[in-house]
Amino acid sequence: MSQKVIVGKIGRSVGLKGAMKLYLLGDFPDVILSGRSFFCNRQSVVIQQYDSKQSLIFFENITTPEMARVFVGHFLSCSEEQTRQWCALQEGQFFWFEIIGASVIESNETLGEVVEIERIGDIDYLVIQTHQDLQKKGEPSRFMLPYTERFIVQTTRVVGCPECIKIITQGAKDILQAS
Repeated sequence: MSQKVIVGKIGRSVGLKGAMKLYLLGDFPDVILSGRSFFCNRQSVVIQQYDSKQSLIFFENITTPEMARVFVGHFLSCSEEQTRQWCALQEGQFFWFEIIGASVIESNETLGEVVEIERIGDIDYLVIQTHQDLQKKGEPSRFMLPYTERFIVQTTRVVGCPECIKIITQGAKDILQAS
């Protein structure tokens, strides 16, 4: 079953017609279009209107502040399939959900596997579960690596396994050992 991809979080209810504040959490704000279906508070919702300047969203059939409050504080999400359909990536770009589970390799040594991605400021950090062989040598169980050109040499799909991703790094082992 497909995981949900979070695209935003619903803030407070605004006005008398069921509008809600939307805080975008993804890199693709253009997926928020009238008529598209998303999930929010374990319900399927259809966007009636989105005002990007004011960050206000209206769902179909949600017409009062009381109805809107049911969604306040909940995430707006879509499926991985919808994300792939709606978001055009350039060559060499990957979705976060594709990067989770990727092997992190430096100088032909597997340092670990990406288990999470955190955005701090405008930089994405890979949270890497250190390979068990390195943990046995006393290295920490996890470390964080900025996903920047300074540390990431290449991110590619593994030949023969299109869903498998490997990330070639430089300087990552130094960060691991300093963690």
